[in-house]
Amino acid sequence: MPLDQLLAALERAARSTAERLVADARAEAERLTTAADANIARRRAGTIEARTRTQRAALEQVLSDARLSARREILGARESLLARLFDAAIAALPKAIDLPSYRDALSRRVSAALECIEPTDRAVIRAPQSLAVPLQALIAGHDNVSVEPNEKVGSGFRLTTVDGVIEVDDTLESRLRTERPQLAREALRRLGLAP
Repeated sequence: MPLDQLLAALERAARSTAERLVADARAEAERLTTAADANIARRRAGTIEARTRTQRAALEQVLSDARLSARREILGARESLLARLFDAAIAALPKAIDLPSYRDALSRRVSAALECIEPTDRAVIRAPQSLAVPLQALIAGHDNVSVEPNEKVGSGFRLTTVDGVIEVDDTLESRLRTERPQLAREALRRLGLAP
């Protein structure tokens, strides 16, 4: 084989090898680029997902705090409304003891209070002056019980044994305090504010 042909054959072989190496390099570069793109896409998706979770958690916390704050405000407003309502009721109680409905129930209330003490117990019924005469009439026959006018008692009466062991508080203020939770629920229900 002449030298020219040998050189041409070597050149063709070298060119073929170079082209194959270039094609292989391009294929490897394409594979690496594709893998890198996929890796970047996975990392981007992971970063976006992590940020989304963080932002969602922050949003949930803000919403939770806002709900809690709103709930506190609602409860505060309800309590303020109930306080005004009960303050108005307490202010009206002194006049309530002069109502016929109160006076009609007074005999039953005094009888119930007297049942709390023994017939031998000495006791005093303290009440506002406006109830002194009706109470005197109701305790007639109970020599162990006396009536003492006292405007500080409240609206109604208190029966107390002389030794202080037994006290029956039958004031409207006391009854209102006892019934406050039920009355508050009923008031909120009637106002359309019940939880």
